[in-house]
Amino acid sequence: MRHREWTVTVYWQYPEGTWGDQPGFRVPDGANTVSVYARGTEGGEIVSFVVGMNAADGFGVKEANVALTTTPTQYTIDISRVRDGQVVGGFGWTADGRTTPLVFFIDDLHWH
Repeated sequence: MRHREWTVTVYWQYPEGTWGDQPGFRVPDGANTVSVYARGTEGGEIVSFVVGMNAADGFGVKEANVALTTTPTQYTIDISRVRDGQVVGGFGWTADGRTTPLVFFIDDLHWH
């Protein structure tokens, strides 16, 4: 029996449900990074964190293929080159090629 692979993408959008047809979240003045804490339930879970949606925001910055541990770890995405004043895709994550359920936790998301 062949297992089907999935790509999962989750976005926190602003405003809710928009894909760029409404003004987005006002990027805080001086923001250069977006940080989040994450941990896996087993360790070894592979995820990517992303800020911005290329189609809606004109940019997408990704921290790709992060191997999570069971200890909460801070991950930081450099957005210093982003000069847009608003963003629809404030934060998201993806997991590619999964054939089994993925359980992990994120906390303490901040734009700095």
